[in-house]
Amino acid sequence: MRRFGRQLIVTEVGESGQAALIGSCLYASETADSASRRWARDYLERAGCEVATSEVAVIVPVLDSTEVDALAGEPEYRAIAELLAGAHAAVEALKSVLDLPEAPPLDISLHSAPKP
Repeated sequence: MRRFGRQLIVTEVGESGQAALIGSCLYASETADSASRRWARDYLERAGCEVATSEVAVIVPVLDSTEVDALAGEPEYRAIAELLAGAHAAVEALKSVLDLPEAPPLDISLHSAPKP
């Protein structure tokens, strides 16, 4: 548990929440955008969750490639959209394990204003 020291002092997590995260088994769907899925897995593993390779676990709703492209808006924003989509999915999965309220769906656009 020492590894998760920062999480233990967060009121919403604490020792019981960290135990729940360590005991959880989550799965990021194969239909998810592959880069966003990798980001989500990384965040979940760092939080102490087991990330399964089959659908026997709680499914983490990661955006698919079309949704990540829409989030990016422009090709140059694709990498940041992948990271945001993965991180958002991971945080929402962690909140679910901790029985915290869900946030609204990720509904932003990263593209800049039209160029003159």
